[in-house]
Amino acid sequence: MKADSSSVSTSSTSSEKLEETRPSVLVRRIDDNNEVEEGGTTSSTQTTTSTSTTTTSTTSTSDVSSAAINSGTRTADLDRQIETLMRCECLSEQEVKVLCAKAREILMQEGNVQRIDAPVTICGDVHGQFHDLMELFRVGGQVPETNYLFLGDFVDRGFYSVETFLLLLALKIRYPDRMMLIRGNHESRQITQVYGFYDECLRKYGSAVVWRCCTEVFDCLSLSAVINGRIFCVHGGLSPSIQTIDQIRTIDRKQEFFLA
Repeated sequence: MKADSSSVSTSSTSSEKLEETRPSVLVRRIDDNNEVEEGGTTSSTQTTTSTSTTTTSTTSTSDVSSAAINSGTRTADLDRQIETLMRCECLSEQEVKVLCAKAREILMQEGNVQRIDAPVTICGDVHGQFHDLMELFRVGGQVPETNYLFLGDFVDRGFYSVETFLLLLALKIRYPDRMMLIRGNHESRQITQVYGFYDECLRKYGSAVVWRCCTEVFDCLSLSAVINGRIFCVHGGLSPSIQTIDQIRTIDRKQEFFLA
């Protein structure tokens, strides 16, 4: 089963049946007229593919006080951390703990289905390719001048999953209404232990603490988005048991997801 292609589809109401069409492209920009730009062309067709998931509950292991979260995520601190990450340099373990705790706090205020207004630039799998992320920002515009929706698979495969994911989290905290993140199948404890993110965290930090902090953020990520009430966005597809957007809204997402 292939579940790595990010996708978007049209949706007019929350009870509309979701249908499968063709694969999507890496980056799309939705303008105020709901037109979709794909590599210099305009299309009104959006897509989904199909996946199936099962779930199991998890608990948080990070021990970060509210005072530490508030003091460690002030604007000046965040700007400094963003500058560090933009140079593809790692944060300290303590900084990662505080950053992830604040990210969880913000993400859990969002629903399973995020409602987004155009214009917005939609980006597919980044997979730890930090320099590709920098190119996306160069072409699409920097945050907060440009609104972004990233469709998951932030980590694994690439050499800079730590820096890539933490930069996106820092931007999410700094500009919560400009940076939207949803979960892909690689935002999983199971998958990241196979495809590189776990090993990268051990190599760069000497322990699994940072990996655990990041995986707890995975559990808090939204599952989908709807742009202007009519364009449905999801990472890799839908479970055959899901027929409406309202069903997605009722999922308890704060848990580990396994591919069936």
